[in-house]
Amino acid sequence: MKYHMSRISGLLVCCFILCSSCLAQVTTDDISRVRMAGSKSTLPVSIPQVADFYSIFGMQLIFSGPGSGERRAQAFALLRSAPYYAIDETITVDAIDQLEQVGDLSRVESDLAISISLLRFFNNLVFGDRSPSLSYKGWTFHPGFQHVNVIVATALQTQELPTLASSVNNKVKVIERLCYRLGLISQRREARESMPLSVRDTSGSSGNMMERLYRLGITDSINTTNRRYYKDMLVRGQRCFGLLADGLARTTLLAELNIPIAVRIRQLQTAINYYRWLYSFSLLEPLTEVNIPAAYLNVYEADSILLSMKMVVGKPSTPTPTLSSTIETVIVYPYWNIPQSIASNELLPAIRRNPGYAAAHAIDVVNSGGRTVLRQRPGCRNSLGLIKLDFYNPFHVYLHDTPLKGYFDLERRYFSHGCMRMECPVEMAGLLLGSRKAGLDSLMAKGCNNGLEPLVFKVDKKMPLIVWYNPAGLNAWGEPVFYPDIYGKFK
Repeated sequence: MKYHMSRISGLLVCCFILCSSCLAQVTTDDISRVRMAGSKSTLPVSIPQVADFYSIFGMQLIFSGPGSGERRAQAFALLRSAPYYAIDETITVDAIDQLEQVGDLSRVESDLAISISLLRFFNNLVFGDRSPSLSYKGWTFHPGFQHVNVIVATALQTQELPTLASSVNNKVKVIERLCYRLGLISQRREARESMPLSVRDTSGSSGNMMERLYRLGITDSINTTNRRYYKDMLVRGQRCFGLLADGLARTTLLAELNIPIAVRIRQLQTAINYYRWLYSFSLLEPLTEVNIPAAYLNVYEADSILLSMKMVVGKPSTPTPTLSSTIETVIVYPYWNIPQSIASNELLPAIRRNPGYAAAHAIDVVNSGGRTVLRQRPGCRNSLGLIKLDFYNPFHVYLHDTPLKGYFDLERRYFSHGCMRMECPVEMAGLLLGSRKAGLDSLMAKGCNNGLEPLVFKVDKKMPLIVWYNPAGLNAWGEPVFYPDIYGKFK
């Protein structure tokens, strides 16, 4: 058995069941003794989930026995489609076939192997095959799988299993469109593997330019003779990377086109599964998402976006950390307790050069817990603006307003020391305060008068926050877009 299993990639079925091949039912003992290992999935199939799934069928075998051939074939076809759906499915149909051919699986074991594979497939299709990679986790999301069992069982009973995956996948536009683009790129990469890959110049006659746009699913043709079509496709390519969309081939577009196709595939796979995770969470409660590469904030509730805005996030030398936390307070007229690194590297040298610098920028030297620190007073010159949103994290970063509004006019907004500046802080604070928004509006009407003291408000309902590094999404035209890999996470 070990000899055969070593030849099968991705399938480690440790079966300790000595049951008769004629056994017609699955027992909880059978399930508890079957261990599906070797999966990279962060959402493994649990024993209770499998037991619950079989209970829907009265603990009868589902994919073995008389009349189960079509059901079995449909399940295998779905498992083979895992790459199209960006699912890292390590238990393959071929592996199960090979094990059965050499007699290593009984009917019960075979049935369990297929069921567990199918449930894992749909767990990953619904919730994503990976959790977001975060530097700090103030909370974690543990999805329940009961409704996955119900939709899979219902589809099997109504013979709708072949269409179930696309039905689930296409509920969310961003997931549907990124999956479609992933499929195009994968197909064209395979079909045109021997064609030139790199683009070396910005010449309008560059076949390599159109070849690369075609491989990335941006164009439907590699025609370079039609000048209008060529320019239109360059515009679409520029939009795909968030560049100035004027139809002029520049080195910035070449740089994006020369990123290896394998990297683009990995970025799409990551993004698709991140959005599955996000959508599943937002069905339970509202969630604020800050995407660092996009420099954008969205507030989700179910399948709706309650609020969107541009953000300014950390520059590569002082990156914004990824994290999950909970927004608990809104601070109006905040102090800025200046981090030691900023004080030492930037402000203290400026103060030494110009003794009047501190007074001009409303900066005081204060004692905080026995330490001497710099603090900026509330008011018009405060670097946090008029509003700060507080949430616990070990990095001392937060969401805040800014007096430097001009940065929001830029496409690439990576300028901060790690904190996140909001384009629409009043709207965000108002959403968090709910019924007390009128009080906030009254304060904002007074403007940024100096000499005010901070006012702290508890939010109406604590809001989960995730700050992550999601490499792809949709642009304003509903087209797939690859965000700048500003921190080099996908090199």
